[in-house]
Amino acid sequence: MMERRSFARYDSDLLLKFFYGSTMFSGSVINCSESGLCISTHSECLPLSYSVKMVLLIKNGVSIMAGKTARVSKVSDSEINIGVEIIDPPSNYISYVEGLHVNKNIVDFKPDNNNQYVQFPGFLYN
Repeated sequence: MMERRSFARYDSDLLLKFFYGSTMFSGSVINCSESGLCISTHSECLPLSYSVKMVLLIKNGVSIMAGKTARVSKVSDSEINIGVEIIDPPSNYISYVEGLHVNKNIVDFKPDNNNQYVQFPGFLYN
């Protein structure tokens, strides 16, 4: 069987905000590659081929990128997974993914277990 993916996927637990129209949602990246990522969220379902803006806090800074929904699947009554194809990924995101390839034990920068907030440009993530 031929592999469908252009790039290897790596497990991740990045936190992100994404925008559906003018509404902002929260989620986490459960796996990623240089060309796409899978978001786990408790938000509403997004249509396929819909343009989304995403803001991720990664080890080497904030990464702001655009993408389009490629796959949507319902995990449970309250959780969905959204596969997103990244359009023109920024260099700091590519560096992050390459780091996952080199060191699969990399620790993602995220809020600690004491409910500390991480500051994204223009909003707080909790």
